Amino acid sequence: MKTWVAVGLMLLVVARFALADDDSDRADAIRAIDDKVKSIAGRLSSFDSQRDYSNADDALSYAREVSDDVHKLEGVKGSDSRANDIVSRYPGYLDSFREATKYLKKLKELQFLADGVADRCAHDEADLQTLIRNYVGRPDEADEASDKLRAKGQEYGRTYAPLLDKLKDVDSDLRSNASYARFDVSSDNWSDVKSNFTDASSRIQSYWKDHYSPLDAACKRLALGEKHPDIEKALADLKNYTGNTKQTVTQLKKDYNTWLADARKLREMTVQDHETLREVMCRTGGEYDMAQKVDELADRWAGQISNVYGTILGQSDRLGERGASDKLKKYKGAKEVLEGLRANRATLEKIKNSDLQGTNNPKTKAKLQYGIDEHARWQSSNCGGSNYAEFEISSTDCGNSIRPGSGCRADCVLTGSTCMVVEIKSDATTAQEQGDVQREAYARGLRDWYARNKGELFSKYPNIRACEHDGKLEVESRLQTYKFCPTSSEAKAFGEEVEISPDVSESD
Repeated sequence: MKTWVAVGLMLLVVARFALADDDSDRADAIRAIDDKVKSIAGRLSSFDSQRDYSNADDALSYAREVSDDVHKLEGVKGSDSRANDIVSRYPGYLDSFREATKYLKKLKELQFLADGVADRCAHDEADLQTLIRNYVGRPDEADEASDKLRAKGQEYGRTYAPLLDKLKDVDSDLRSNASYARFDVSSDNWSDVKSNFTDASSRIQSYWKDHYSPLDAACKRLALGEKHPDIEKALADLKNYTGNTKQTVTQLKKDYNTWLADARKLREMTVQDHETLREVMCRTGGEYDMAQKVDELADRWAGQISNVYGTILGQSDRLGERGASDKLKKYKGAKEVLEGLRANRATLEKIKNSDLQGTNNPKTKAKLQYGIDEHARWQSSNCGGSNYAEFEISSTDCGNSIRPGSGCRADCVLTGSTCMVVEIKSDATTAQEQGDVQREAYARGLRDWYARNKGELFSKYPNIRACEHDGKLEVESRLQTYKFCPTSSEAKAFGEEVEISPDVSESD
């Protein structure tokens, strides 16, 4: 009997030591997991500013270690609620993180490929305009102009046409990868990882957009080669030039007024296009669609008023040389022409530096950024706590007909007795129409996800459970708009408030 009692006491002691070991191992495993999750978040901090994706590889290495630690924890989890929650949820988090990071690394590979291209185009465009201006300004010395200008255009075409095609493919590739570079979890311990990941993806996309968006305005004309509109305009001007111009003040003033009429047409076009820009902003869809439309509009402007550049400036140089000649400079009419040329060349330069900049025009850029900021401000103010911003709905249950292939991502889901799907749009007509289609699709997708696999839904978004009543998910949707559409007077402010001066009197 004593022997059995001793054996029992020994087993009890061993069991207590085993439990103590389990408690210690469990605490160590949880501590190691928490530390490594923090390390993952740390490696993603400021990831957008790094030149390679080595930090993402480091984060994936920590993720593998977390996976090993979760496996160890499974053997000693006991009835500890935190340990059981980690063992239940973290494998899914890790799978999602690894998949999303694969696309984040691809974004990093593409991020810097447009760097410096717009600046190179601007430099080459300026050189071309100087060349055109010199030929048009001194046509008597321009026997070689046709060959030289065509050759220079062909050189630029060979350089920039394939480069723009390549970068267009990069842009498409980046957008595609961005739609998958998304990581969303519902655990506080992973919140910094989610925040840093989302921030990195967003900033990389913004960096690319800031460097890629200017390319059309800066490079597209160069990519046309000898079909560059200013080269064609210059060659036509030189072809029609005759050196037999009457060297009189009256003829100088007539030629100046003809030149002024062309300059005035350019100004009239920019005023008209400010109203067109307003219509784009008041009718187009989302903020990023709007930026694309504005750039397309600026492209059209550049084609319409191409002779703001070298040709019209070359013509003004010719007029200036005639007005400053010894024969004419003593007359009042010649002085009026020279003063008009100085004033109106400055006006044309202002138009070029504002209206032709598209989304790089600081005034237009500020307006577009306002829309993006308003969208984010509403999310920040209303989608915290138990609510979800950027709520991703399973593609199994939802399709986005407005942007096919981009998935369903509700701007906000407010939880409570009823789940309210909120889509945020500007007050632009098309934006609101698109928002109505999207919010209804997202609400329908959320209901379908619940019907198909509510366990999966509640695992990813636990607070949605509050909307469940009697085996049914209560879901509604609404559109949230912000003021964006500019008035006509506001649209005028996108350009420069400048005017072309009146004609000079052609009487002697």
